[in-house]
Amino acid sequence: MVAAFVPVDEEHTLLYLRFYQRFLRLPLLGDLVARLAMPFNVLVAHQDRRVVQTHQPKPSALRMGEKLIRGDLPVIEYRRRREELMTLTPPPPPSAAPPPLSRRAGEGRGQGEG
Repeated sequence: MVAAFVPVDEEHTLLYLRFYQRFLRLPLLGDLVARLAMPFNVLVAHQDRRVVQTHQPKPSALRMGEKLIRGDLPVIEYRRRREELMTLTPPPPPSAAPPPLSRRAGEGRGQGEG
């Protein structure tokens, strides 16, 4: 399974889930397993919602006195791009509530590889 937390704005993040399976080589059975497993992944994501909503994020900036190593290059690139975008556009007004965690049509259906 792959989970991607995608920032939307300063206060909101979308969660994308994708389930992959490689143990069943028959395409129809592999698709069936992927479809049956996804509701359980969504259930776990909903159980984690309280933890995520009460989490207080730490400040993040390109230059904040951290000692970063070569493995932190993706973090540095993200922060560099974020800082660049923040200087180009004014921040939008905060919204009242985050979008609901739900599965849209076509999302979360992993296909068997092989």
